Amino acid sequence: GEDGKSGAKVEEGLVNIAHLVKNVDRVVGIYPKKVPLFIQVDGNVPASVISDDLKLFRSILNYLTNACKQTKTGSIRLRIYVRKATKAVDTSAELDLLPGTLVAPKADVLVVECEDTGPGVDLNKYSTLFTPHADVDSSQMNHSKMTNSGLGLYSVATEIASLGGEFGVFPREDLITSNPDHDAYTDSIG
Repeated sequence: GEDGKSGAKVEEGLVNIAHLVKNVDRVVGIYPKKVPLFIQVDGNVPASVISDDLKLFRSILNYLTNACKQTKTGSIRLRIYVRKATKAVDTSAELDLLPGTLVAPKADVLVVECEDTGPGVDLNKYSTLFTPHADVDSSQMNHSKMTNSGLGLYSVATEIASLGGEFGVFPREDLITSNPDHDAYTDSIG
């Protein structure tokens, strides 16, 4: 089909979730990292979904490799679940930065969430995270090898948008409650 907004071709097929997870685990398993990766697929996830398996796979890998680069202690968690449709809308100002399907989806949505215990992302950097030339201050991120991270997340933006999905980051609960002045985010595809 075609994406009505951009006219780009959307290549869709059946994506076997167990196969996708196995391939992600295989690749990230050998990727250099200092912390363990945990993958959770909730029971409400169907065995397969209609999407482009390569675009979904590459987008998940971009989020996970960024997490591997930034996380020195703790862990990285990949969670795949279905966010059920809702009519309720939370009007919290903080939620204005979130993709719509993550807050109040109009239909059931497959969500792929990557959470890490890395240093987080400054709220001031959020607006450029998914652009082609994100300027990430490596001293603030406490990471000196953040080259191409903006291109990787830009790739997530273009690939997920071409599938009609949404992408973004949102605050990690533990960092909001323990340090309200710190802006740390979890990556998500919806």
